[in-house]
Amino acid sequence: MPRMTTFTALVGLAIGLAACTGGKEAGLKLVAAAKAGDQAEVGRLLQAGADVNARSDFDWTPLLEAAAAGHGEVVEILLQAGADAEARDRFGWTALMRSANGGHGGALEVLVRAGADVNAQNNNGESALSRAADKGRFDVVQTLIVAGADIHAKNQYGESVMVQAVIGDFAEVVRTMLEAGADVDTKDKEGDSVLILAAEKGQDECVEVLLEGGADTEAGDERGNTALMRAIVRDLASTVEILLEGGADVNATNTTRQTPLMKAAGNDSEGLVKILLEAGADPLAEDIYGDTADIMVTRSDQALRLIQEAKKAAREAGGE
Repeated sequence: MPRMTTFTALVGLAIGLAACTGGKEAGLKLVAAAKAGDQAEVGRLLQAGADVNARSDFDWTPLLEAAAAGHGEVVEILLQAGADAEARDRFGWTALMRSANGGHGGALEVLVRAGADVNAQNNNGESALSRAADKGRFDVVQTLIVAGADIHAKNQYGESVMVQAVIGDFAEVVRTMLEAGADVDTKDKEGDSVLILAAEKGQDECVEVLLEGGADTEAGDERGNTALMRAIVRDLASTVEILLEGGADVNATNTTRQTPLMKAAGNDSEGLVKILLEAGADPLAEDIYGDTADIMVTRSDQALRLIQEAKKAAREAGGE
């Protein structure tokens, strides 16, 4: 067989490079068409031989782009053409995660029906469910739970889906999670329960949902402060009242035996002092240093008067 001449070799190389370049350009066009939701162009490019799993310069496939933009019809076309439902971008996100994050229920349902992994996790350990919960995508959360998403999964920071929903103040998502069996007393990476997280931010609807779900009102943080105490420190009167109505112990103590009343006194919160005393707070309780709540008042004469009057009444009632 005669040796290939240098000229022939160069011609072959040029043809090969042109084919590769043309294939890449077709792939990029397919990615762009999928992102735009152009069904006709997507179909034309696929028929012309464009790679259904082509990658953009940002490492996105046509399916990732279509799912992120919520183009359900295009997602279906790509899947039927052999698109890899588990293809990931450089951050480890799948098409299902992208559609969940964007709240695109139609595209997400197409992917679920096609068998996309509902429990796949990205580089941060986040699943499609955690992304939906983090964004408050109530309908998407429901769809994923029905599809078998793990409601107890945690990301690499140790945050569960419930924690993300509470941090975002998405009460309906929290309710849905609880109905599906999520732990009502789950904690964040700092050891704070979701009730504490909701209470200290004054997220009253979330607090109510958690209490209805049986949350432990006496669970404390690393210093023993309960949800009631954390709400008091923030001077959140409505949250305090909801917690008291939900059974929170008005005389709970933390690791230094401080009570909710002492917290309110230290904040010079006349309003909360009144609410707590009316709820049965003990004005005679002492912390580990022997101090009572009135000693902790620094500025509010009214708060001081309320506590001292309550102390007098308590002593008289006790025969002192």
